[in-house]
Amino acid sequence: GPVVRGRERWLRQRGLLSGAAHDEELVVVRAELPV
Repeated sequence: GPVVRGRERWLRQRGLLSGAAHDEELVVVRAELPV
């Protein structure tokens, strides 16, 4: 997907992405400061 594609080289250099990886899952975390 577009997120991994933009960082593919960096992820592969660190061993975080295998050569067979073709799918990506994206999790969005939102944090708010207490008021």
